[in-house]
Amino acid sequence: MAGRNAGKKRNYFVRGNKDAWRADLLLSPFIEEAIDSAAAESGNFSPALYLELFIREYVAEHGHLPAVPVALMESSEVSSTAAA
Repeated sequence: MAGRNAGKKRNYFVRGNKDAWRADLLLSPFIEEAIDSAAAESGNFSPALYLELFIREYVAEHGHLPAVPVALMESSEVSSTAAA
């Protein structure tokens, strides 16, 4: 038996709607601009939809998302961590 949401379309956010980002997801201006630009070039998607489609395609091709190398974390400008 199909679930309650079977056949329903997902309600995607309209481009430019800041609610498309999780409130607790903080990104640097550089990353936000890169995602916004790629989303616009890909068909004027919202950032959330762009990231979802990008990650789905990457996982379909590679099986999983890559782990972040420790060396990258040590060389990046990270102002805080979850453990802090």
